[in-house]
Amino acid sequence: MTINYEKVWEVMNDLEVSFNKITYIKEILESSIECIDNAQYDRAEALTSASKTLVEWFITEYDEKFRRAWNNTVRELKSQELESIRNHYFTETEPKEVTQAEESEKTILPVEEAYDSNGNTIFSYITFPDSLLQKVNWSPGDILEWNDQGDGSFTLKKQGT
Repeated sequence: MTINYEKVWEVMNDLEVSFNKITYIKEILESSIECIDNAQYDRAEALTSASKTLVEWFITEYDEKFRRAWNNTVRELKSQELESIRNHYFTETEPKEVTQAEESEKTILPVEEAYDSNGNTIFSYITFPDSLLQKVNWSPGDILEWNDQGDGSFTLKKQGT
């Protein structure tokens, strides 16, 4: 597995810069306290209001930088690991025929994610192969029941069957 060092450095540096902005709030609040001690209430109110606005902005920016750093480090490594596992254990073969005598066939499908241009997850999805949809008699628009198996896996069945 490989990861782009320059990209990691960039996103982690951006995260640190963003976090350091949050520490400015402490200085503003200390100035506000000093104003209160000196009976400069209008100035203290202005500083307090400014700190509230800034903290909301800084935290929003930090959250964005954190998601970008996460997506470009941990998520990237996990994606590469999953691709490696897929390449090792799965091959491009047609699914076997299932007979009525067999209990049930397990099919493992990866959860995929769509990302925006900043690397943020937009949504997650599962792609069902056409052969599987035909085998289980599912169609686009069908409502599926998701049953948690308690081991990190789910079983799916068409609602009403």
